[in-house]
Amino acid sequence: GKTRIGAWIEFHQPGGTTVHRISAQRALNLPELAQMQTADAADRALFYGGVNSQPQHKASHRWGDKAETLMLSDYDKLLTSLFARSVKRNEEHTNATRAQGIFIEVPDSPIDTIIKVWPDIMPQNTITFADGKVTATNAHGNYPGREMSDGERVALYLLGQCLCAPENSIVIIDEPEIHLHRSLMGRLWNKIEEI
Repeated sequence: GKTRIGAWIEFHQPGGTTVHRISAQRALNLPELAQMQTADAADRALFYGGVNSQPQHKASHRWGDKAETLMLSDYDKLLTSLFARSVKRNEEHTNATRAQGIFIEVPDSPIDTIIKVWPDIMPQNTITFADGKVTATNAHGNYPGREMSDGERVALYLLGQCLCAPENSIVIIDEPEIHLHRSLMGRLWNKIEEI
């Protein structure tokens, strides 16, 4: 089926083409607090399964040698990568600004992009990222990310995964419609393709 062909493509690309596959079999458990790691370690954990893992470990460390059937539980790794990329961007910007002695335009991190496009995807609420936590706000007040609806959590997961995918990689999304209402699917995928 689709999952097996996606897994086959992931592990059989010629010439070192990078493939980032987002599994259909995924847990949507948002941690209360993201762990702090370096951006490199966080990305290795997200893409290859562990902070010390390398591409050759992907099948065993990320997928447990069950690339077609393993229930992937990597929301914590995604959030860690998102926060680590913001920290790295902030450090680089601070160092460049100090070295040059002038204001330098701050580039968007993946978190900045998510915050900007979230109202287009979920117009009924907003999302914030601060101190390692995700918080959503709607007309009834604030609530932690782990209490977001299935649709909100999967939209954040898919958006974050696509924004964190390695540069110039092939992205395979296995069953992109899971937990998404039809009206949300079009908005989400149009926005992801746009950015």
